Amino acid sequence: MARPLSSYAPGEMLPSLELPPLTRHMLALYCGGSGDHNPLHTDIDFAREAGHLPDVIGHGMLSMALAARLLTDLAPPEALRAFEVRFVGMTHIHEALTVEGVVEERLAGSGRVKIAIKVLAPEGRLILNGQAIIDTP
Repeated sequence: MARPLSSYAPGEMLPSLELPPLTRHMLALYCGGSGDHNPLHTDIDFAREAGHLPDVIGHGMLSMALAARLLTDLAPPEALRAFEVRFVGMTHIHEALTVEGVVEERLAGSGRVKIAIKVLAPEGRLILNGQAIIDTP
């Protein structure tokens, strides 16, 4: 059984989420679900020509959705009160991402916690950082 979010103290790391490598199939599914069919995410020739990239890249919002999985592993989606991120790096095809979080603070009198969250590519390259506020029971 997972440890309740309410038991974490400020400064304490949450269990990290290790994700499988990003595949073309995952990108295709995300394109269909999100409606974001930008060819940078699906067409290697376009990515090479227009973006000067070696291959397609993952959607920024896909990395945000993966970060949200860490949060919803800790609390039900309806407990999420705020979630904001800043995209700082590209996710390349075949990269296995890691989502990490740390409790920043307990918000006095509210039963809420503020969590700093980040998504990392291999070798610790930062893809996304942000924060969330979650109600705890």
